[in-house]
Parts: sequence; C-alpha cells; structure tokens
Amino acid sequence: SVREGTDSSASAPAPSRVRVALPARIDLFGGWLDTPPITLDTMAGVLNAAVLIDGERPLACSIFQSAIAGYSIELEDGSITVLSGKEVWQRHDKPAMQGALVCACLVACGLVSKGNDEDYGHSAQGLRIRLESRFAHGSGLGSSSILAAACILALWEITGVERDDERLIHIVLYVEQLLTTGGGWQDQVGGVFPGLKLALFNSEQRTVVVHPVTVSDRLEKSINDRLVIIYTGQPRLAKNLLQEVVRSWLTREGDKCAALEEMSKEVERMKDQWTSLDALPLSHIDQYYSIKKRLATGCEPEGVTRIIEALSNVSSTCWLVGAGGGGYLCVALREGYGSAYAQSAIDRSGLSHLRVQRVQLCYDTVAVERSFD
Repeated sequence: SVREGTDSSASAPAPSRVRVALPARIDLFGGWLDTPPITLDTMAGVLNAAVLIDGERPLACSIFQSAIAGYSIELEDGSITVLSGKEVWQRHDKPAMQGALVCACLVACGLVSKGNDEDYGHSAQGLRIRLESRFAHGSGLGSSSILAAACILALWEITGVERDDERLIHIVLYVEQLLTTGGGWQDQVGGVFPGLKLALFNSEQRTVVVHPVTVSDRLEKSINDRLVIIYTGQPRLAKNLLQEVVRSWLTREGDKCAALEEMSKEVERMKDQWTSLDALPLSHIDQYYSIKKRLATGCEPEGVTRIIEALSNVSSTCWLVGAGGGGYLCVALREGYGSAYAQSAIDRSGLSHLRVQRVQLCYDTVAVERSFD
C-alpha cells in the first residue's frame, strides 16, 4: 500500500518493509544563511522549493526487516555490508567510509549508541537499508541531507516512531555534524515541507519556522513549464566551499560579509514578493546568483560558463543550485521554450552527453510505501 504525507501510528503493527521517497530542493534565495555560525548572527532565512525531477521523487530510502542480525547496508556498487552496532558506531563520523550516512542516521535516531553492540534493539531480527538517489554526488540539490531525512523517516516508520517534521529538521542537522560535513538546515526543509516556502531561523527558540508561500496559478505554471536542470558533469564538495565562506564570516572579510548581509536584508521581503508574482522574478534570481559568486571562489567553473553560453538563445537566466562550484545548473527558459529546445541547444554545442531534466513543484512531498508480509 502507498500512503503520502501522513503520520505513522505507534500502535500500528510494524511493517516488514518501508520505502520513503522525497523530492529534491531548489534554492531561490538565502542559501548560506542557514549555515552555523552565520545562521546565529543574521536575519537567517532561505526561500526554496520542493521539486519533482522528470515527474519523480528522486531521493528515497528502503528498509526491510531481515533474518540476518545487525544492519545490512546496501552500497552504491550493489554489494552489501553487514555491520554490528559497534561497527556502525565506528563508521558514523567517518564520511569517507561506505555506508557512513546510514550509520550516522542510526546513531542520531538512538538505535545505536556508544558501547551498545546489540543488533536492532528489541528484536532478534536485523535491518536491511538501501539509499536511492538519481543524482551524482555533489548535486547541489540537497541530496545528502534529504537522503538522511528519508532514512530517518523510514527508520521511524519501521520502528513505530511517530513522525515529527520539526524534530526531523534538527536530527538531520545533527547527522551532518556527526559526519563533519557541516551544512545547515535548508535542504531538509526544502525536501520535506511542500511547495515554495520561506524558512526562518528563530534565534530565541533555536528552531526553524517554515512559512508556506502561496503562488498564483500563473507563476506555478511558469515554474513548471520553464524551469529545467542540467548536470554539469562537475561534482563539487560543499564542505570545501562552506569552510571558505564560514572562515570569511568569522574573520569579517569585507566583501563576503557585505554579500551575506545583503542577502539577509533581501530574504525578509521575499515571501510577500513571490506571493504577488505572476512570472518568475528573474532579477531576484540574478541578484542571488551574483551574491553566490561573490561568496565562493570558483563558484562558476569555466565548463559551466560554456554550458550557460550554449543556452543563451533559449534561456532567460541560469544559476548553479546549492553552493555552486559544479553540480546542477538550473535554467529558466524563455517564454514558449520547453526542455526539448534546451536539449537541442546543448546538443548543437557539442555537449550532447548532458541531459536536460524537467522540474515541477511538489506539494505531496513524503511518499511512504509499506508492506506487511
């Protein structure tokens, strides 16, 4: 059976298999303001959107009850590694090790703790866990944080824990800190909360408040018809860019601090502006991307500039999602131009190995499948 966007019940029987699928997120303004310690010092807010890619939720986690004790983690190459609780603990803070993200989620959910070598707590059975992503590493679409959110939601489902989205935001942030990859809270907000939203950090309560942004039918159609993404072929590690930006903030480096302060002042006005629009606010997007390029050295590599130039006749604007430096390029096509026009432009420029993918706002974000065999 399939259930979307609803809470689990602690009194219901435990399923033998669960799969949780989530959309990606596209940042539209305010990225970097969710990153500690910047988020503690500014008017911290991020405008982003939950999106389907080619009509699908591209990020998921499947968990099966298993007769094999311990945690059987399916790796990217298709192999399976079986870990005891102790081995999960040894990997959970080592991001270079295979399965580290799943291990960090198991620790963050309290299923594994230091000195606890029991396999799946109350049961003699184990768990088999598989993460599923349609993206390459370093996508810029929030994939690692959203995968962590999918994994935690699936663990809650199979262990009978009630879903709590506010708590989920903080647990995913904790996972990122365990993995020493840094990062903030905007990715999991983008993938779990529906549609377009403005997320603001409440410094007094130390929590994230999510404000839905209701868009006009014309703006929604414009987003769904005109936005596409293209993988540039250049992965980037957000951790490296993050360290540069945070260091600049802590040392109060002039231009970069000014860029962050400009972003902070503008983001507060974004909710009302987007609510009243009938078309994509291209000047806002251009301003946002300009600030990104001021913040991070090498935000737009030469190869990405070539792709942007190839699209110049069919696009209104382009920007690298996430921290930049590679990953996915988001393209706002000109009125009347669809994804096929963008693909043709790419092919004519000798870049036919790149694929144009459609973007669509997603309102039913959390898709849950359960089996009770």
